[in-house]
Amino acid sequence: MDMEVVFPGGKKVNALYKGFIIETDQPEHDGGGGSAPSPFDLFLASIGTCVGFYVLSFCQERRIPTAGLKLNLQAERNQETGLI
Repeated sequence: MDMEVVFPGGKKVNALYKGFIIETDQPEHDGGGGSAPSPFDLFLASIGTCVGFYVLSFCQERRIPTAGLKLNLQAERNQETGLI
């Protein structure tokens, strides 16, 4: 697995991986341009889509319809540590 991480300017940090460019930026209030999700937002999205893949596979294997099916991910922060 080879991944290249590049810095195209400002607060942007992009990953080049398997022929894809995964773009990230910081929100404007953190000094970025808000042109792409932050790396942490993509981290949360990767958890959600990973879970979603297994839910989808479960339903497909059992021929359970998925039209209208959705999952919701709610992240909570520890007030003392700031961790999710």
